[in-house]
Amino acid sequence: MPVRVVDHGNLIVDSRIDTAQDIASRLLAATRTVGAQGHNPVVIGGDHSIAYPVISAQRERWKQLVVVHLDAHADARPIPHGQQTADCGNFVTWCLADEPDLPWLTLGVRGYDPEFSMPSPLTAKHVSFIKASDLGSKQCFDEIEQHCQGRPVHLSIDIDVLDPVFAPEVAYPAIGGADPDIIKEIINRIRSSGTIVGVDFTEVCGPMTRRNLAAMHAIDMLTHILTPKRTIS
Repeated sequence: MPVRVVDHGNLIVDSRIDTAQDIASRLLAATRTVGAQGHNPVVIGGDHSIAYPVISAQRERWKQLVVVHLDAHADARPIPHGQQTADCGNFVTWCLADEPDLPWLTLGVRGYDPEFSMPSPLTAKHVSFIKASDLGSKQCFDEIEQHCQGRPVHLSIDIDVLDPVFAPEVAYPAIGGADPDIIKEIINRIRSSGTIVGVDFTEVCGPMTRRNLAAMHAIDMLTHILTPKRTIS
């Protein structure tokens, strides 16, 4: 049976007057509204900073929430003094600063990422990492099952978790990434061990006037999440 999808519209941004904090506040309110209507959010577009307000609203709704974060990068940089909201490189730090007990699993990190290689005390305590080279292994699937274990799961997906061969239109491509079939199997394992209650897809770049592989794979992943099992309405 197909999943019922409700289009809640677009978040309109005027770069001349809107600040990052304005956008985050609006997205937080929009995600709360979606949840209040009994729907589970699928937020598409923008850079990974948008995950911070989305996950904040999700945590309010689902007290047992866990996050599975698919990304080539840890996105756990320190918060600069005076920064008003998350950026794409530190949204994980912001989420955990607000919710220190939020279980977090990051899949697909690779290359030299100082936030992964030398994590801060905050992320070292709360984030589990699985490198791209270990995706699809028994250890990977066992850790996913242990992390989700029947709880509500928010999926936060940066399309650069895929290798640039499959998704070249990203902001920060990194070689040695996953292939789409591995990501689909990871989604299957998440779905079988927990309940997906929301998704954000980010960092698809490049023109929309010609074939865009990253966008095509993001759509394919979303379709896979929505079918065949009812996970998001």
